[in-house]
Amino acid sequence: MTHEFEKAGHKITVDGTMTIGGHAVPLATLAAMVSRGVTHYFGSELASKVIAERKRREADNPMSEADEAAYRAETADAFLARAIAGEIGMGHRGPSADPTEAEAEKLAWAEVQVVLKQNDIKPEGKGEDRTWTIGADKLSKDDLIERRLAKHGDRLREEARKAIAKRAKDKARFAEKVSAEGLDL
Repeated sequence: MTHEFEKAGHKITVDGTMTIGGHAVPLATLAAMVSRGVTHYFGSELASKVIAERKRREADNPMSEADEAAYRAETADAFLARAIAGEIGMGHRGPSADPTEAEAEKLAWAEVQVVLKQNDIKPEGKGEDRTWTIGADKLSKDDLIERRLAKHGDRLREEARKAIAKRAKDKARFAEKVSAEGLDL
């Protein structure tokens, strides 16, 4: 039995073949691509998570070398578990949101962080497993965002539309300025 994954014209099968745009890719190339992906995932992405955690904890509880090593190992284990579960490259929230919804979620998270800080509610756990206890409920970041959107979604979506429009206007104004000045590279 052959298991196939197809996305954007790429077809990968467990028997070691891959086609891109109808052309077969040699197994050595496929192996090199997988190797680079694994190196990136367990290298750059892992390092990025560790750096973000170090910065997050900088003011309140700086990481010692041992803390950092433990966090790196714990995060690498979580990365491996996600890889084994087939969750790499699969969005946690399903299909990607439209720009307004994505911006509204960012605004909701920013507001949630302010409320958590004002109420001195600290997270439990680390990384993607962080939860916050509110009353009798243990809530994930996604739960908190959903709660905020449920209560303030109309306002947040309107603010999101305004923010997107402002960025588009600023980008157009910048492009006009660059064109008018004739800036060279």
